[in-house]
Formats: sequence, C-alpha cells, structure tokens
Amino acid sequence: MSIQPKKTQKPNIKKLSLNFLLLCACSSTPSWTPHGLSENPEALFQQICQLGSSIQKATGEVRIKVNNPQLSGNFYAEVVATKNSEVHLTILDLLRGPQASISINPQRYLIQQEEKGRIKEHVEYEHWNSIPLAWSIDLFLGKIPCPQKDRSLSMDLTDHRFIVQSKYPLPTQWIYTLHWLKKGNQKIPIPQSLQWIQTAQPSLRLQKKEVDVQFESFETSTFTYKKWKAHSAQDNIECQWKEKKITLQPAEALQPTSSPTTKK
Repeated sequence: MSIQPKKTQKPNIKKLSLNFLLLCACSSTPSWTPHGLSENPEALFQQICQLGSSIQKATGEVRIKVNNPQLSGNFYAEVVATKNSEVHLTILDLLRGPQASISINPQRYLIQQEEKGRIKEHVEYEHWNSIPLAWSIDLFLGKIPCPQKDRSLSMDLTDHRFIVQSKYPLPTQWIYTLHWLKKGNQKIPIPQSLQWIQTAQPSLRLQKKEVDVQFESFETSTFTYKKWKAHSAQDNIECQWKEKKITLQPAEALQPTSSPTTKK
C-alpha cells in the first residue's frame, strides 16, 4: 500500500525569522565573520545552541532506519516532540495502523508493543541506541545538541571546526563542523556534523564513547534541519521528516540577546 504524504500547515516564516534574529544579534551588531567569531568563541557557542530554540513543539511523520545487532530495518512513525518534555513515536505498520509506541525523555526510553493481547514493555536508560537520551528532544525538534554551559567549558575555532570541551559530568569533546551561511551582511554558523567523544574512565569502569551525528536538509526558512544520522561503533540510526509541523514559542517569552562587538 503506497503512503500518501499529508498536507501540513506552513510555519509562520516571518515570525520564526524574527525570533531567530532577536536571539542571535541586535541590528547594530557588525557583520559576523569566521575571524571575528574565533576571537569570541562564546558568541559562536551561543549562536549554534540557539538555532531552533524558538520551536516549542514538532509533530508529523518520520522515516527511521536502524541498524544494530538486535534490529535492522526501517519504519514510519508519527511523532510528537515537545520542548522540555519528551518525544512520543507511534510506529506504523504496512496498513498505517499503530504497531508500537516509543516514549523518550532525558531519563528513560520506553517501548510498548501488544503481543497476543498483552502489552509488552522494554525500558532502557541513558541511551536510545547510540544516542544519549538528553539529545532526543533536541534532535526531533531540529535543535543542535550542546553541552550544558558552565565555567569549565573551553572553546576553540579553527577553520570550520569548533571544538568545545566540557569537564562535567565527565570529560567530553564536542566537535562541530560548520558551514557559514551568508544572510545579508551576516555569516551564520550552521553545523553540518557533531563528533561527540567521552573520555574513558578506568577508575569508574567506563569505556570511551563516541557518536558521530550528521545534520542534513537544512531549511533556511526555519533554521532547522529535516534529516539527521547518528553513528557509533554499536549501531546506526537515521531519521528523516516526511512531513513536519512546528509550533513556535510566543515571541514575548523570548529574551533578545546582544552579540558583543567583534573585530573584522
């Protein structure tokens, strides 16, 4: 049976663009350049982590492809992702009926499926496949995963690689590969990939962890992406939106931030 995409309401582009510009810079801010941002990495960190921050909710349909030792295949799912809450996926069968449900929040991953008239549940903690659960909501909303900002962060920009190192809760590197999108007199940093490396901790019996995430199909109208891929030594997962509707945070709830002056 062929799958017919549904028509979705277009987001308020003018409102979203205004929200993004309010978050990124005041009108008096000089042009951003890679050179200027290298001298002020905190401003770059702020811009990257604010992409998509005005999105309160994302709903629609995605195609997910999974490849790991336990499961290999692809499926369609209806998605409801809510900021600061959770992601709920309804897995669809070939007749587009509900086959299973998945709920993901920063604390746990829960899958429920009916088998022989009984509901079977499976719960995992910390990760959904290779993805840290703390990233799940951001990825489905269209945001870029970022470390929690604190005084321990160190940052460095070299060419198109922006490296952020965090010490808490464990020593971790966040390596962003950037594309510079020209918008008027500004150059906006758009992440194309994230390499996340958590250092091994033998005293805690923790092995090194590494996840590579690719961000694709970036939409300049909404400043979000429609496709992402996550790869680790254990598995691969790919998610692409077939249709997506976003709900924006009210403009009055956003706090405009002024970007500090940078040298050209």
